[in-house]
Amino acid sequence: MKDQAAEVRNAFRESAMQFIDVVERTPAEAWDAPGLGEWTLRELVAHVLGAFRGPDIAEPDDGEIAAESAAAYYVKAMDSPRIHEEVAERARRSVEAFGEDLAEAARTVVARCVGAVEGLDDDAAVTTNIGAVRLIDYLPTRVLEVVVHTLDIADAAGVAFEPGHDGLRVSLALLGEIAVENGDGAALALGLSGRRALPGGYNVLA
Repeated sequence: MKDQAAEVRNAFRESAMQFIDVVERTPAEAWDAPGLGEWTLRELVAHVLGAFRGPDIAEPDDGEIAAESAAAYYVKAMDSPRIHEEVAERARRSVEAFGEDLAEAARTVVARCVGAVEGLDDDAAVTTNIGAVRLIDYLPTRVLEVVVHTLDIADAAGVAFEPGHDGLRVSLALLGEIAVENGDGAALALGLSGRRALPGGYNVLA
């Protein structure tokens, strides 16, 4: 468990630094171009910066934890029928708060969050949108968000990017766990092993 926690923490630091690097290399003329879906690239980066909010220490009532694993957190967080609209709205509102220099905003916000994480124990309860969650269960969800969206940003901006091994391992493991939680584990295993094609448009996070 200690080795797994160390990998998660390293993946978080690694993906955070790579996110900053990609943002710094994004051409100025790309910021208002399409980023992902209906988002501009600027809105997409603002959304990723939201993954670095906090972490704020929680004081759960009677020690109650809202999710006992990273996959359980995702399943519960994605349960809202308006989750995608709510996330998009938050990203648009936060663009102005981060200002024109998103590279500087990324350096400041990410450094603060990474420093805070390093000062917390694995079992510290942190505040999330679904309630209190242990830090070491919450961090993989942030790694997944940052790794996948940094790939999105690099693609939209036309800059080279290859995620680190720890970040990919944590992200892919979590995607598999979410599929199992959603009842899609067998279908994903068959698809990834070439036995059967996944349904068109299949999305573990949908």
